[in-house]
Amino acid sequence: MKFISTVNKRNAVSGAEAIVRGIAPDGGLYVPETFPRISAADLASMLDMDYSERAAFIIGKFLPELKNLGEMTEKAYARFDGDPAPVLQIDDGYYYLELWHGPTHAFKDIALTLLPYLLTASKKAVG
Repeated sequence: MKFISTVNKRNAVSGAEAIVRGIAPDGGLYVPETFPRISAADLASMLDMDYSERAAFIIGKFLPELKNLGEMTEKAYARFDGDPAPVLQIDDGYYYLELWHGPTHAFKDIALTLLPYLLTASKKAVG
């Protein structure tokens, strides 16, 4: 999978390189050149996965060059109190997603507890 800048949409780089660089040389943000397809079978298989397994599965579609994503997500989300992102029913047909179960009790924990692992693995992959 390749990532391009939001400014010039050229100079595609790998996901690992986009993570290491952070910002594209032209000042743009890196976005996927295309989005991976998730099949009905993929969705069905995710029903039996816990949050860290689902995260590794989806992230793997965007960052196939990174190995051991399962270990990374497991370590990162082990710091959460129970399920990192539980969906709770509040009424008939109404649900909400809680994103405050991380170490700082803020939604940013979902991304920022995993980022050090992704950055370390990306630096190794880029060389």
